[in-house]
Amino acid sequence: MSGRPNAIYDVPLGIWIFLSAVILACAIAASAFFPRYDYRLIGDDGHAIVIYDRWTGQFQRANYSADGEPTLKGVLKPF
Repeated sequence: MSGRPNAIYDVPLGIWIFLSAVILACAIAASAFFPRYDYRLIGDDGHAIVIYDRWTGQFQRANYSADGEPTLKGVLKPF
């Protein structure tokens, strides 16, 4: 056997905590630069909104009444 079977346990705990914190910070920063949802106001009067989920490729539309209450339509996955 050429390698040591317990080599991963030889790394100090502080290194693992530091690496975990760096990965978590990178994930939070990436979510700020690559947001999940994108939306567009549509219609002549802007009373409808289309929401696009970038991670799953799904769309959803909501129409707003004069009172400001949304009427949600079904989720559409085009492909």
